[in-house]
Amino acid sequence: MKITEMALRASRLTYLAAVIILVAGIATFLNFPSQEPRWPPQTAPLLASQTAPGRTG
Repeated sequence: MKITEMALRASRLTYLAAVIILVAGIATFLNFPSQEPRWPPQTAPLLASQTAPGRTG
C-alpha cells in the first residue's frame, strides 16, 4: 500500500505543478504587451532640424 500512496502523492504534485504553470502562462499571455505601437508615441524620433528638449544648438 505504500507504493500506491506514493503514486497518488506524486500524481497530485504533478497536477499542482501543471495548474501553476497553466495559471502563470495565462497571466503572462494577458499581461504581454501588444505589438501595436502606442499613440502618441512615448519617444518620437527627432527630425534633423529639431533639438532634444533641454538642449540648445
